[in-house]
Amino acid sequence: MLKRSQLMALVDVHSSAAGFGGTLTEAELLIIRGALDLTAKTADSSMTPVDKVGHPMIPAGPSAVSPQPGPHTLAAAPG
Repeated sequence: MLKRSQLMALVDVHSSAAGFGGTLTEAELLIIRGALDLTAKTADSSMTPVDKVGHPMIPAGPSAVSPQPGPHTLAAAPG
């Protein structure tokens, strides 16, 4: 079984830029490296705090939050 760092090195060897005859493109390498990096992250470290999230169609700030569904909010599904 390979460690994450060993697998990352093996992926790098198979890149087309490494000169060893590999065929992985830079985009494919980014995807594979990203997937390998995600295995070390927790959901908590990957999430953006709610007070830092914004949307151009929704006004910012606590006073902009409405308890009633409006044209730019999600309504609960009928039960």
